[in-house]
Amino acid sequence: MQIGEFALLCNTRISVLRHYDSEGLLKPDYIDNFTGYRYYSKEQAEDFFRITSLKEAGFSLADIKAILAENEPSERIEALFYEKREKLKKALSKLDEVRRIYASQGAERDVRLSESNGVVTASTSCPDPESFDGKCDEIELWLFEKGYQRISYFELLCDNGGYRVSCNVLKLAESVAPVFEDCDIGFEDDPSVVGKWQVVGEFAVREDFFTGRGFNNTGEGTDRGIICFLPGGVKYWSFGWTKGFLIIENGLGRRCLNRYAIELVGNQRYMFVEHKSYNYCRGGKETVLVLRQLDNISYSKRQIALKDEINLPFINDPEIIGKWCAVDFVTDKDAFCPDKDSKLPLFYESVEFYENGNMKSTFANEGVIESRNIQTWTAGYVLEKVDSCACAYEIRKLNKKEYLFLEWKSGDYVYGHMLPKYYVFIKES
Repeated sequence: MQIGEFALLCNTRISVLRHYDSEGLLKPDYIDNFTGYRYYSKEQAEDFFRITSLKEAGFSLADIKAILAENEPSERIEALFYEKREKLKKALSKLDEVRRIYASQGAERDVRLSESNGVVTASTSCPDPESFDGKCDEIELWLFEKGYQRISYFELLCDNGGYRVSCNVLKLAESVAPVFEDCDIGFEDDPSVVGKWQVVGEFAVREDFFTGRGFNNTGEGTDRGIICFLPGGVKYWSFGWTKGFLIIENGLGRRCLNRYAIELVGNQRYMFVEHKSYNYCRGGKETVLVLRQLDNISYSKRQIALKDEINLPFINDPEIIGKWCAVDFVTDKDAFCPDKDSKLPLFYESVEFYENGNMKSTFANEGVIESRNIQTWTAGYVLEKVDSCACAYEIRKLNKKEYLFLEWKSGDYVYGHMLPKYYVFIKES
């Protein structure tokens, strides 16, 4: 059929089909050499609708071309779908965060604290049951601003003909104290927990998981990660285990036993961990870390570690040559604000790039690394040889200054399978 007929079949414009042809996405089945008319087969409508679906999912035409070029699923295509899914999750998380902020602006947050028998309660008036979720968000924001931790689920209570939303809270300390526990309690096997577990989220209390509410129920940046239980309780990265306990030792002031319990929800196994997280280090209570079992396979440490292709040829990049000093650490490149001073203690202090692929990295309390056996660089990447990580970099000019964004592929990436975060550097003049 001619291009006009095919456009009608696909409910699209002829110009769209011509554009897809020029981009190499959807070539005509036949082109008449004499007239130049394009002819399409009825079967190609399926290819058109596949392209439309991928566009609606947010893929670029370049990504779609790469996907359609593969006759069978490949690691590259899976990576594209994974990256797109994570970007969409992040966008939804940010949208929800903005919604909550705008919902709270201008509202009279009449959150009140009361104490009875040593229990502190936070509550606010609620005009009707339909306003319950909004009032819960209002209290959550107030608690965060005032340095409190919620330690119970929200209740909707009758109050003089109206309603109140109430929860129990705990005042947190301003400073973070290290938690070091004796974790050498011996190993007891629990074969049912061996394998990979997906982090569902971290919740204030267990009930929040079942109601879909929690202060971190979407995970940090929606990038939740994986925790593996290796046979024999073998320790890797920050984790080890013995029956009934997840052992966390992260080198940042936490070495602790976190009790777990397994529960079947529907036909899926979940692990509920009494997590001694950041709030616990501020004098608060354990939160609830929820994991969902993905499989029951006996992995080794080597098998679960992600490894990038690092055998890349050296290509020079004159723009990267020189010394760069760390100024910030961000989860997303677009989150960096050059007008704001970072309040984070920066582990990475500076990095220097030389024309022959050599480089020098300086770390706080860790000294200097400048051996080619440990790290080198090529255009677009820093190649970490110990963990086989290709850390992409990008140079951006902001406020007439050059900034370097370098992927930081720590254990979160290598073992937790999370998206890398970024160190931000400014070029030394």
